[in-house]
Amino acid sequence: MPGGKVVVFTGLLNHCRSDSEIATIIAHEVAHAVARHLAEQILKNVWLTYLKLILYQFVMPDIVNTMSNFLLRLPFSRRIRMEMEADYIGLLLLASAGHDP
Repeated sequence: MPGGKVVVFTGLLNHCRSDSEIATIIAHEVAHAVARHLAEQILKNVWLTYLKLILYQFVMPDIVNTMSNFLLRLPFSRRIRMEMEADYIGLLLLASAGHDP
């Protein structure tokens, strides 16, 4: 979250069997913040909105919406890359803190 905050719902704690599992999940979420994934996602959405507004002038809105939804769901999309990057950074954070995930 902006401002360096991480929120942990108590329901998550019920599903974790150890402190290491909780630390792994928190490290993954902190990694998203370190990699600035939220800012990257917001910027992508802004550019996509601009592109859609331009295309609406020349193409039917239903076609534009279908195309944008299709592109956002492609395999190996940016979202998958962000998750893999957060996993990697999270593991580095855990290792540097002395945890064994």
